[in-house]
Amino acid sequence: MNEWMTKQEAASLLGLSPRSISRKMKEGVLPYRRLRNGRAVRIRKVDVERLLKPTR
Repeated sequence: MNEWMTKQEAASLLGLSPRSISRKMKEGVLPYRRLRNGRAVRIRKVDVERLLKPTR
């Protein structure tokens, strides 16, 4: 099941600012979906958690 988060929720989980989350989204590091209103976005929780895992 897909769980979705706001930018603020993702920022809180990662210990980053919402602006840093926006930057990661713009760079393509963090995939997201824009809602029908065209402004709000949602980020899958699994994508946020993927950033928590160390890379080799």
